[in-house]
Amino acid sequence: MDRYQNFELRLPSEEEFNQWFEISLFQQAEDRAFVNNSRMEEELLNLRPLIAHILPKGKDTPNHYFRVLSVDGIDNVGFIWLGVMPGLDSNEIMLMDIIIKKEYRRQGLGKLMLLEMHKVVKLEGYQRV
Repeated sequence: MDRYQNFELRLPSEEEFNQWFEISLFQQAEDRAFVNNSRMEEELLNLRPLIAHILPKGKDTPNHYFRVLSVDGIDNVGFIWLGVMPGLDSNEIMLMDIIIKKEYRRQGLGKLMLLEMHKVVKLEGYQRV
């Protein structure tokens, strides 16, 4: 984190959202295939309708917050998603995904994104991530 002087978390464009979301979807499918001892293709088929249900308006779905990270003029370095899920208290929100491009990992950027997003959702009334 000390390496970077300037950072910005901003709303993703539709194209950025779609790119990051595909990465997220594939990682989730890969994890589920490992845990369930199944094929990744099967897990993708199961995940796509689930995600469509959770995010009926895509990146514009209420109570879901998406941001991309820029550091020192390098754009689109990471992605974070926080969202409300059934069963959470009204002041709670869940970290749904956080991704940093491989070449920028292990530098504290994920922590930075999480801390900054906590500020964003706190302004929206959420007290606990």
